[in-house]
Amino acid sequence: MFKTLLKNLSILKKFLFINLVIFIVIDAFSIIYLTTVKPNLIKKKTANHIQIIDNTIDHIQRLKIQFNKNDIRKFLFSTRFLFQNLDRVILFDSELNLVGDTDTLDLDPRSFSQRLNIVELEVLDKQKNKKIVSKKIINKDKIISLKDILLNYSKSKDFAKPFTFTQENYNQFLLTTIKNVNVNGTNVGFLAIVENANDIKAAINERKIFIIRTTFVLVIVILIFSFVLNRYFLKPIKNLVNYTKTVRDKSKKKINIEELKNRNDELGILSESLDEMTNELQKRINNAENFSTDLVHEIRNPLTSLKSASEILGETHDEAQKSKLVNILNHDVQRIERLITDYSQMLKDEVALSKEKMNKINIKLIVKSVVDDYNSI
Repeated sequence: MFKTLLKNLSILKKFLFINLVIFIVIDAFSIIYLTTVKPNLIKKKTANHIQIIDNTIDHIQRLKIQFNKNDIRKFLFSTRFLFQNLDRVILFDSELNLVGDTDTLDLDPRSFSQRLNIVELEVLDKQKNKKIVSKKIINKDKIISLKDILLNYSKSKDFAKPFTFTQENYNQFLLTTIKNVNVNGTNVGFLAIVENANDIKAAINERKIFIIRTTFVLVIVILIFSFVLNRYFLKPIKNLVNYTKTVRDKSKKKINIEELKNRNDELGILSESLDEMTNELQKRINNAENFSTDLVHEIRNPLTSLKSASEILGETHDEAQKSKLVNILNHDVQRIERLITDYSQMLKDEVALSKEKMNKINIKLIVKSVVDDYNSI
């Protein structure tokens, strides 16, 4: 079916159709690439978060920090160097109560509250880059809190593994990684790292803009090339096709190909050859028609003489006159036979000439031979 479709299309339509198929394939791969680049960038950020979380948990275990507001606050003050490149670190106890937040370190201790920002979240598994929170939480029409995420995480099968979720608005792209804090085999709380990952958003936007610009440039190039192809190649070829059709159909319509003959490329050579071939064919047709007319005229005279001689021969009884009429009959028959033989030979010679291949000759040798013959005479 695909071959049949291409077969029935013009060259320009075939060219555009093939480019359309290529564009569809490129766009499909671009979409696949854009859908995979974001999780890959998030995974790289998450790996750094997990390393910081593991280092923090090691410090908590080594220093035997209790998961209460006072101990956690002191711990955060003493280890702020661990989180200097992060926007926010949040700690919860095993009951999901907020016990520490780096956003409040420079404020009054009473600012450690139970209030958390309500955001719409997209949750990703750091291992498989897939959403792992249950369907009742991942809902575009519903906003959920960090506590809801923690509650779902604490009840999931992958409780021992960290996972990442993102929150995005018009000017901010936050990346959050959560992991449980396990001390001596007991889960004592949870640690969440929040980082402003606008660089991921910027990188994705740059790739999108690059793909859009590249596609736009390719479309412009294809359109320009299609115009040039149609204007300077396909239209001349179409004119040549129309020219051959008028010759074939013996149409009175004239197709001017003089402009094509003046071209210096292959189309110009083709046009010149086609015009010469057509003129040569027309000359042969005219010669054949003229010769046929002459042959008919030449045969008609002896036929008239034959007819007259045969009529007189049937009515005369004079032997001398009969002999003379028989000679006239024989002469006219020989004349007709000679005309037919000459016509047949001419046709054979013309066929032979049409099949003869032209070869290059050294005219200098021919001239020298003629001069030598003349001198010897």
